[in-house]
Amino acid sequence: MVKLLYRLIIIFPLAILGTGMAVDLIYGEPLTAGELFLAVLFAAFLPIISRVGSQFRVIAIGGVLIVSAAVLFVTMRFGSADSKEAIIRAFIIIGISIGMSAVGFIVVRSRGVKITVALALLVFLIITTLLGYLTTKIEMALCVVYIITVAFEESQRYFRRGETFDREKFVVFTWPFALAFFLIILLFKAPNKPYDWAIFVKMYERTKAITIEIKEKLFSRHSEDYDSAMLGFSGDGRIAGEVGGKGEEILKIVTSKRKNDTIYLTGKIFANFDGHEWTSIPAYVEGERVIDSMMALSAALMYGEKSSNDYIRPENIDITFLPFSSKYMFAPSKYISLSDGFNAIDYSEQDGAIFFDKTQIINAQYKIVGLSVNYNPTAMNMITSGTYKVDEEAWDRMISAYRLYDFSDISFETAEGYADYVKAHYLSPVNVSGEVAETLKAIEEAGNTDYERLKLLESAFKSMTYTNMPGKLPGKVTDAESFLDYFLTESQKGYCVHYATAFCLMARAMGYPSRYVQGYQVPVTDSSDTRVDTSMAHAWSEVWLDGVGWVIFEPTPGRYTAGAGWATKAELAADAEGRSNSPQQDEYSYDNSETVIEFDKENVVEEEEKTPINWYIFAIPVAAFLLFAMLFILIEVLISRRRFRKASVDEKADILCVRIMNMLLSCGKKPMPGETLSEFGNRLQSEGVEYGLGFIPCYERLLYSDRGVDADSLAEIVKSEESVARLLKETRKWLYLFYRLRSLYKK
Repeated sequence: MVKLLYRLIIIFPLAILGTGMAVDLIYGEPLTAGELFLAVLFAAFLPIISRVGSQFRVIAIGGVLIVSAAVLFVTMRFGSADSKEAIIRAFIIIGISIGMSAVGFIVVRSRGVKITVALALLVFLIITTLLGYLTTKIEMALCVVYIITVAFEESQRYFRRGETFDREKFVVFTWPFALAFFLIILLFKAPNKPYDWAIFVKMYERTKAITIEIKEKLFSRHSEDYDSAMLGFSGDGRIAGEVGGKGEEILKIVTSKRKNDTIYLTGKIFANFDGHEWTSIPAYVEGERVIDSMMALSAALMYGEKSSNDYIRPENIDITFLPFSSKYMFAPSKYISLSDGFNAIDYSEQDGAIFFDKTQIINAQYKIVGLSVNYNPTAMNMITSGTYKVDEEAWDRMISAYRLYDFSDISFETAEGYADYVKAHYLSPVNVSGEVAETLKAIEEAGNTDYERLKLLESAFKSMTYTNMPGKLPGKVTDAESFLDYFLTESQKGYCVHYATAFCLMARAMGYPSRYVQGYQVPVTDSSDTRVDTSMAHAWSEVWLDGVGWVIFEPTPGRYTAGAGWATKAELAADAEGRSNSPQQDEYSYDNSETVIEFDKENVVEEEEKTPINWYIFAIPVAAFLLFAMLFILIEVLISRRRFRKASVDEKADILCVRIMNMLLSCGKKPMPGETLSEFGNRLQSEGVEYGLGFIPCYERLLYSDRGVDADSLAEIVKSEESVARLLKETRKWLYLFYRLRSLYKK
């Protein structure tokens, strides 16, 4: 028993830890509670069957194989797509768990490997802590338990060198202390904010800055980012199973925006979605984001009469690189100037992203004149109403009014072509199911203008759940329609990537060109010093509305809020003259609290509840196991009976005596260390066992003499077996039935 426990203590943490990491690598999400149970069960499978008899070993291994085959057959024959995917995943987890358990056997047998693994886990913990990688609490606890266990064992080897001691027994009896550490880690809640390690962080940042500078001087022509992990956004449009990590400051912002306002810094823009990943398309022309900005300014001048600031206003943003390097130029979606403070910056557009001509490093600076759109519904409804149409005269007036002579080569015809390009490439057809279509119909009926309808769509996601670990998309998600069905009616949880994707697809289904954007959402904490860190990486949606161009929408619930607008001059004047009941304000937040449209999940639940559970899905695997066990026992009984009939008298006597001793052990009658069979028999008589002991003299002759036994002695042994069987029946009825089943060969 001690050897088995020792093996389990060493193998268990490694097997569960390895299985969890492998599943996380394959599926991008941690083990569920049920999967963890499977991993624990099969991690113990090899150590346990290695310590049992050959008969139980055959039943266990054969039973697992038979049940697995039955489950696989039933699922593939009768199961749904989800159940097939789940069972395949379960088999993968079982296989990984058994494989990791086999690796654990190698670790148990080699002291050097055992110590090496402990040191590797210690290094793993240090690296994940310093770099802020996501590790689950149970992974951390398993690492600590294994390291402590090995430390206990090796410390005793050192302090008791030269002595003979049972190290396996020592580990088993001291392991409760390691188990206590395991439970403490699992039960105690970790603090929301980690210890800052300020002095080490400063040393790290300084070292990193020096390293980047050296690297750039040596390899300045490299086009790759120096530390892509620090960018905070992937640069691709994949929907992953989980996100997270420790925020690390990468940019400093000085802006004319006020405190508590929000800056959206665009990194990359995407157009096409295949169910799992967004992809970009080539830019219409170089500077298409400037074209979008110029069209919005032209409309603002036409609608604004005396002040275009009612609709759009310029914002100055100065950005300084902190210790990181990148070729990405993060800037607002709409801007009219990019410079270093004195001269225009050389840059290029590629696949919806702006790039510097060469990689920028620490202390690099650039200045942006961005455009803030007024999200006040009065202003938005007006500028998108179509009352005025931008023409070539309005275009030329805009260039003159804002002195955008550097962009005078962009003609009005080019701008019109860009609007057509947007509608051709960002409005791919999206088919929606009945439930989603009903929600869109309700939104279209509730909203009076395009902007109102889109704000209602934006708010429809607010009742859903924000989580960094929503799990990997199931196999049934193969296109935009199946993504919407799964996300809106089944999952209803995710992070910004999921919500921005769903909003874009639904906006397209409503007939609005839309695009998926990755970058940073930056809350302004101090206009003179706002820091951007990697945790601000975000994804959002932008919709094309004639008159204002691309407009940001924020469907992600909880963590993020939609942008605010400001009161127009007419509204402020009306308020000042008492013609408005609302207080004077320069900030305006859109409020649609009276109209709430949500995605309904109840229908899915009801359908799931009505789906009958086919009894044979459970009955067939159970019946297969029982049938296998019964056949195995029957075959074993028949073989044993045949062997017994052909055995000699001495061999028969030996078989029966061993069986009697096993039954006595099952009844709790165990020989004491150093006790002879005669002494054992005398002690049993003194304890009240009055029958079934006649086999002992015969057994002694078999073991200690060459005389053997005769037919009369064999008959006495048979009587003893029957007597001990009655004793077993009185104390352990289930074992008695099993004994009777396997004793048929005597007849």
